[in-house]
Amino acid sequence: MKIVVFGGSGKIGRLVVRILLTDGHEVIAVVNNHNPFSIHKNLKVIKYDIASEEKIDSLIKGNNAVISCLGSWGTDSKQILTLAMDKIIPAMKKLHVFRIISLTGSDALVDDEVLKPIENISHAIFKLIAGKVLSDGENHIRQLSHSDLDWTVIRSPRMNNLDSNKYVLNKTRPMPWDSVSRKSVAQSICDQIKKGTQVKKSPFIHSN
Repeated sequence: MKIVVFGGSGKIGRLVVRILLTDGHEVIAVVNNHNPFSIHKNLKVIKYDIASEEKIDSLIKGNNAVISCLGSWGTDSKQILTLAMDKIIPAMKKLHVFRIISLTGSDALVDDEVLKPIENISHAIFKLIAGKVLSDGENHIRQLSHSDLDWTVIRSPRMNNLDSNKYVLNKTRPMPWDSVSRKSVAQSICDQIKKGTQVKKSPFIHSN
């Protein structure tokens, strides 16, 4: 398949790109300014600022799927996911590209989701610490769920650097102290390209 990866130079994005290349896909890695990749016959690296540049059709045209590994941490606006979907969703519809997989934090809520008491506390604390980042994650889930795309949003707890790519996706919200390896998160994103078991869903990822 031909796949475009936004946020390709981030910690998760780099892992995703390398897994996709190993699996034999053709990849466009969209990076903000830094190219961390070695030359590969199936890889094209494009520098693009999702927050300021307008045209996006050329990045998506000719691809079979879109992956977003973007994040708002460390940005001025704290709205990168929302801004990205404002551009990506219309372009995908226009170009008849329907499969998209995205990533956000496990504290992000979907519409009508009911929290347990301890989950309410965790959500409230995260909202105090990083309310804009949390809203950005929730808004982009809402944007995708209201589209007619074949979307998946994987919701991840705090990530670690353990050398494991084993994971489980389900509806159980992680505990505030849970964590999962970045390799597992990246693997779960790439597996959804092949399996597509979570279409129009926003599962949580857990270590296995």
